Amino acid sequence: EPFMEDAAKLMDDHGPQVLATAMAVLDARHADLERSANDAPSLLTGRRGFVCLLAHDPQHEAVDSIGDVRHIIAAILPKGARSSDTAVGRVARTADGWAIDVDRRFAIAIIEGLRSGRQ
Repeated sequence: EPFMEDAAKLMDDHGPQVLATAMAVLDARHADLERSANDAPSLLTGRRGFVCLLAHDPQHEAVDSIGDVRHIIAAILPKGARSSDTAVGRVARTADGWAIDVDRRFAIAIIEGLRSGRQ
């Protein structure tokens, strides 16, 4: 429920492309993520060029603070992006873990890094 108002606004503003992008990300179909429109907004913030990734950690045991999430994501970023303060946007604690806005260019590398356990 914390995202219902934002979701309704995004659907009104951008139509079904928002839902299609979310489904591709949640299903982790990299090809669909790569093909998704570059101007589709983040589901977390509506920011263009960013995509919202969800990290499943319902008890917040793996990571317990927003700062720690940022640190982990920064460590996974490709070397050229690690010094950029703009690669990671908003981070929010959710009932199921974490929602993380990331620059779309680095989303697949971050997903692969998290899946492999790289930190």
